[in-house]
Amino acid sequence: LGTSGRGPDPPDHTPPPPLYVNVDYGTGRLANHWIDSLSASFSGVQVLAGDLDEAICTHAIHYSIWRKYDFLPERYDWKTTQPSVLFNPLRPELVESTYLLYQAVRPPETLSTCTLAATS
Repeated sequence: LGTSGRGPDPPDHTPPPPLYVNVDYGTGRLANHWIDSLSASFSGVQVLAGDLDEAICTHAIHYSIWRKYDFLPERYDWKTTQPSVLFNPLRPELVESTYLLYQAVRPPETLSTCTLAATS
């Protein structure tokens, strides 16, 4: 594991952001520098597994991307901090995870996430 505990360090040895990265399952090496909109569902899985602290952090990453672009890009390059695929196929994963997170801990900021999703 790299210094973040989430996978190997990139070649320049700067720790990756606190997120689950794509690795080659044969070698364990970093496969790319992006997360996709489908990965927004993982915070919901974390909620269902009872890992609420990690779910809040994982959700916050996707939500911050949504806030920055007014939508969740299909693919976001976390190394360049830019979308690498700009379209949005209107995936429900972030909204579903927001609902599960709200049901579990009822943080007030999840209501603004739902409002943002409904009006975007």
